[in-house]
Amino acid sequence: MAQNRPDEARAILNTRLSNNPENQGIHFDLFGVSAALGDEAGMQRELQWASGKLAGVNILGVAATARAAYLGKLKSARELSTQALQIARENNFKDSGAGVAAFEALLEAEVGNFGQARERATASLALSRKRTNLPAIAVALALAGDSKQAQGIVDELHRRYPVDTVANSVFIPCAQALLDSDRGDPARGIQALQPAGQYELGPAYFFLPIYVRGLVYLHARKGQQAAAEFQRILNYRALGEIVPAYALSYVGLARAYALTGDSAKSRKAYQDFFALWKDADPDVPILKEAKAEYAKLQ
Repeated sequence: MAQNRPDEARAILNTRLSNNPENQGIHFDLFGVSAALGDEAGMQRELQWASGKLAGVNILGVAATARAAYLGKLKSARELSTQALQIARENNFKDSGAGVAAFEALLEAEVGNFGQARERATASLALSRKRTNLPAIAVALALAGDSKQAQGIVDELHRRYPVDTVANSVFIPCAQALLDSDRGDPARGIQALQPAGQYELGPAYFFLPIYVRGLVYLHARKGQQAAAEFQRILNYRALGEIVPAYALSYVGLARAYALTGDSAKSRKAYQDFFALWKDADPDVPILKEAKAEYAKLQ
């Protein structure tokens, strides 16, 4: 998948599935492969397999929710996330449910639905307060402008999970980078992201460190550096088909090119985004912002 060869990935997964028909990891990956191939029937098969199953929570609450958000269909994403959360609650898996709600909070924050992001973060914290949800919530709240609570969660993660790799090498650096940037110190924010370097292309992290680095460069008005980060994400088309940050990288790229004065490339990036989000919910903040910015380039 990282080499943009989803056909081969599907062949490998289907071979393994015959011996492990109930393996949730294989079904999760098959959903992503089907998305990369534009195979709607394949995605529906995986959703049917996941429906009502505790083993299907990650497919419904992460893969399918992310795919909907990738297309700008946030209403559908919320419905899928709610379905996954309900399954987790019915089975008394509070940590899993908290993780689903935290993931949705992050998606809402990425598209600019900051109120929704805070609500989902609150719902997540009401279920659990562990490393299954705190890392994503820290980044979501930092994106949503709730600096005080985000910093508090970062400090809590440092204290409670000092050697947790995912928290300390991926999510804490992302949250800290955003907080530093908001405080007017983007250079420190870029420095904070250094520990994420060796993990940032891990599919489980949905390009988050690279995307955050691009945002920090944008905030610092360093268009060339920002463009390089967003383009790096866009090079991984197959992996990106269930990653909202992939779609949003077109907006980041457009904004970066606008900073460099390259209006033609900026317009093209906006057009690519609008084509991808042609059926998106019209009220998504980042879509409305992108349309206004594009109009000024005309």
